[in-house]
Amino acid sequence: MIEATTTLTRAPLFSSLYSDRGSHYFTTPKAGEKVDKLNLTEVGRALKQMGIEHIAAYSPEARGLSERASRRTRDDCRKSWRAPGSRP
Repeated sequence: MIEATTTLTRAPLFSSLYSDRGSHYFTTPKAGEKVDKLNLTEVGRALKQMGIEHIAAYSPEARGLSERASRRTRDDCRKSWRAPGSRP
């Protein structure tokens, strides 16, 4: 979480984050139900502190879209954190 916070504070902030409903993003009282926006996870608290709206994906298409975006962001972060001259 420290690395993500450091990366986000160096870059311009975005206004919202669209993600799946994984347990690291949201608390869901019962499987298949809506997320609990009052009982925040560590990620939820960090986003709230930075003023970023957190939007939960409910449809399979939306979850796939958020997974691809997360993968792309993760890959970009790995590239930027890699030491100069190191191999992928």
